[in-house]
Amino acid sequence: MKAIVWFFFCIVLLVDNSRAEKEPDDGFQKAIV
Repeated sequence: MKAIVWFFFCIVLLVDNSRAEKEPDDGFQKAIV
């Protein structure tokens, strides 16, 4: 189970970073926190 959680967490970080570079989305980051 931990492997799945870490995999999902890494995906979220990658998506968040790619989005932040183009245009910061406060709603997306608030959804994570």
